[in-house]
Amino acid sequence: MTGKLHLVTGATGLLGSRVVDRLVQRGDRVRAFVRASSDTGALARPDVELFRGELTDADAVRDALSGVSTVYHCAARLGDWGPWRAFEHGIVSTTRPLVAACGKSPIERFIHISSVAAYGHLSGPQPWTESQPLAQNLWYWDYYAKAKALSEQAVRELGNRVVVVRPTWIYGPGDRTILPRIVQALHAGTVKILGSGDNLLNLLHVDDVADGVVLAGTNEHAAGKTYNLCSTGELTQREFYALLCEQLQLPPVSRRVPVRLAHGFGFACEAFGRARRQSHPPKVTRHGISLLMRPTAFSTKAARGDLQWQPRIEAVQGLRETVSWLQAEALV
Repeated sequence: MTGKLHLVTGATGLLGSRVVDRLVQRGDRVRAFVRASSDTGALARPDVELFRGELTDADAVRDALSGVSTVYHCAARLGDWGPWRAFEHGIVSTTRPLVAACGKSPIERFIHISSVAAYGHLSGPQPWTESQPLAQNLWYWDYYAKAKALSEQAVRELGNRVVVVRPTWIYGPGDRTILPRIVQALHAGTVKILGSGDNLLNLLHVDDVADGVVLAGTNEHAAGKTYNLCSTGELTQREFYALLCEQLQLPPVSRRVPVRLAHGFGFACEAFGRARRQSHPPKVTRHGISLLMRPTAFSTKAARGDLQWQPRIEAVQGLRETVSWLQAEALV
């Protein structure tokens, strides 16, 4: 047991909860920064201290850092829908007070969970390393990518105490955002294969991401660095849908749509939804399309070398477990 105290923000979320698990398994103590309204039942254990507050409250953040060795900043707004102010508040404004407080505290390391979405929409020679500029070729209403890039700029103020982790599409039991929407669309019969459907998917199990995050927080070689955590692809888009349909006992997806046409339709759906000020996302968004078409060209050489990280959970196994969890939770 190391006895170190770690602060984990977003500790009740998909990734944050797994980071808590791994730190406790190491013998470390965890202070979980949670909202007053959060369901913290899964965090009830001797080595986890609950700290209730808002990350935008500078006094609360300062108090939460007392005695902390490492900060794992997993909290962030998820999804692809909402006004800019919601993404700015949920991603940027929840990061800046934490950075300011850490700048005045003796913490050893700050692990910032970003996303490969922060790159924007890359082109050019592959593989793409962590040195790529952020926020490239952003789309109109590309608020998630913009906010992720801005939050990275904010944490750089902490210099070599910061480690930035950029995961790809995260899935696994506990996912209440992305996979449920896909499964619901499959049940509704509205899913179409984008293009040929032969592209490999860049999706990564949450447990593999959590392993990489904790390695980034504990490895001496990681200080001041940035790491992509991505997949080289195990399933094509077509195989992904086939697997889901088999487990859901649904007919296979056979209809196709050209990618460019799908993008155009997604933009139209977003425009219509924003004009009506919808609180819920439209059935088709460009962000959703980009997840299914995201390249597997992001280099993970740095994570594999410095951190000795590599994915362990096969996509078939992980997806079957996730769908079973969604069914057990009556989310689909």
